[in-house]
Amino acid sequence: MNYKLSLSPLFLLELVASILFIVFFGLGNFLIFILASMIFGVILLGIFWKNM
Repeated sequence: MNYKLSLSPLFLLELVASILFIVFFGLGNFLIFILASMIFGVILLGIFWKNM
């Protein structure tokens, strides 16, 4: 449960960052950003999985 509590503000932060990114850089670059974010998320998930 501690992981879920600590991850929810990160999720909100990423949502806000995504909206700002669309406004500043446009939708084409945002799709690249999503791809990079997914890869980064998989790496983070792997790290958290090992610690559990």
